[in-house]
Amino acid sequence: MIEIRNFKEKFRFLKNKNLMTTNNGKFLEVFKKKHAEMFKKEILEKKNFKDPYSLISLTFFSCSLDLNEINQIKQKILELLNFDYALFRCFDEDDLVELMDEKFNPLISDFKNIFKLELFTVDSILKFNKVRS
Repeated sequence: MIEIRNFKEKFRFLKNKNLMTTNNGKFLEVFKKKHAEMFKKEILEKKNFKDPYSLISLTFFSCSLDLNEINQIKQKILELLNFDYALFRCFDEDDLVELMDEKFNPLISDFKNIFKLELFTVDSILKFNKVRS
């Protein structure tokens, strides 16, 4: 039996009244109730245990990371974003730029706020613009 317990704005899991942990002894915990419920459902249905991209695997993976590993992942994402077309707007096609502004800017803004980053769109090879929030 799996239980979900609220603990300091996070949700932890108990199995047979014991807190569940990762292989390296860190608590298995998530921030969102919906994530907790989906995780519990997959565990109970014994789904996706071997799929490395399943909710179960990704939850265990993320919970086992230490602060240094989290920072390394964030840094790698930032490096990749430097060459990502979501931030690249050097096009003559105004319709495409307008569509990208409409579709991507809200996502970029959310990403900036969640990860407390400063991101810029590239509108020309010589000039960078802040994404409008």
